[in-house]
This record gives sequence, structure tokens and C-alpha cells, in this order.
Amino acid sequence: MKRILAFLLTMVWFVSAAPAFAQTLADPVVPDGEELVYRQTVGSEVSQVTVKTSRKTWNGRDVYEITGSGRSEDQILRVGRPGLDQLYSFSREKHSQTTVERQTSIVRNEIKTSEGEIVLIDFLALEFLLRGYPLDGRKTVAVRTVQESGFGFQVNRLDDAVLPVAGKNVSCYRLELALTGFLGAIFPKTVYWYSLDSPHFLVRFEGSSGAPGSPKKILELMEFPHAEP
Repeated sequence: MKRILAFLLTMVWFVSAAPAFAQTLADPVVPDGEELVYRQTVGSEVSQVTVKTSRKTWNGRDVYEITGSGRSEDQILRVGRPGLDQLYSFSREKHSQTTVERQTSIVRNEIKTSEGEIVLIDFLALEFLLRGYPLDGRKTVAVRTVQESGFGFQVNRLDDAVLPVAGKNVSCYRLELALTGFLGAIFPKTVYWYSLDSPHFLVRFEGSSGAPGSPKKILELMEFPHAEP
């Protein structure tokens, strides 16, 4: 029998009296009960990932709760509404001989952000947060984390594209996550495609599946989203 190691890492970041980050993002108004199904390709392995979004109240805040489930990882994210501030994340990584769990929450926020900036407690929620990317002609948004790692990130808006989904063409805005400075020319980029029409659901993702050297990961939307009645 394979030995399974369960490792729980709980991180709480004391980072104002203000109840939420001042965000650049706009609420995409995701319907309660939205369900998205993706084909995930990591290297030569193909599997299915389901992402569900619910509207809830958590610690006195109106939030989106996003749950993702797949063969290799499960996630629970909570994002404040309407400002799209990341409040909580949980991930369970399922490997052949280990299971690793990580939980991160923010309990106090004194960070001052400027226009054109996104602040994260980790990168798990970025895929959802970019559904609120400002479609006002802005080409670049800065990204930083509460841990202040010293690395700079930015999201660049690329040319729009049209992708097929379930036999129909979907007009998408396309975003690229990259390191700033000379490192941006060395490390691979992560690219996201979102529907131009609200609620701006993720249509495609291309990026690394993990640490440097990990195989490429591709997510492709298999069918149009639907919400529970």
C-alpha cells in the first residue's frame, strides 16, 4: 500500500482596519451556481476539471466561493464582492505517494494599493480575479503579493482572439502574466483567454503546471457554463 503523507500548512497574513483591498478589478457578476468543465492536459496526461462558483456570506462579507476539483488537485477559494479581493484559499495536491494540503487566509488588511494594481495572498485566485480585468483600454496591470517576495509581476493585455467552444466561436480578451524586468525574458509566460461577454468566463489557459521544469498545462473549456436553477 502506498504511503500517503498528509501535510497541512496554515498561513495567516496580518497585512487595515479596511475590510478589503482597494482593487482595480470590476465584479464580473458571476451567477450563483455557475459550473465550468475543462479538459486539462499536463504533459501527456489528459483529465477533466470542474469549477463551480457560489455566492455566499463568509465572516460578514459577501463573497464568491470557487471550488475546483480534478484528478491532481482540489481547491476552495473565497473572493470578496464586489471588489474582488482575495480572502481565503485552500488547495489539496494529490500525488502518487503524497497528499499535500495548504490553507491561506487574510484576517486584517492595511495594504494601500494604487490604481492599476492587484494584490494577492497567493496566485491560486488569479485565474478567477482576471475575470474582472478592466476592459477600458488598459494594457498593463501590476501584480504583487502580501508576502512581498521581491519579484515583480504584471498582467499584459494582448490582442483579442476568437476560440471555438462546443461548436461556437467565442470572442476573447487575452492576458499574459509575466515577470517584470530582465527575468521576463527568461521565464515562460502564462496566457489566459476570457470571454469578452459577461461574466467573462475562462475559455483557455496555457502555462506551467508547477515549479520550473514542470510540464506545460493547458485548460480548454469543453461546454458553455450553466448555473444551477
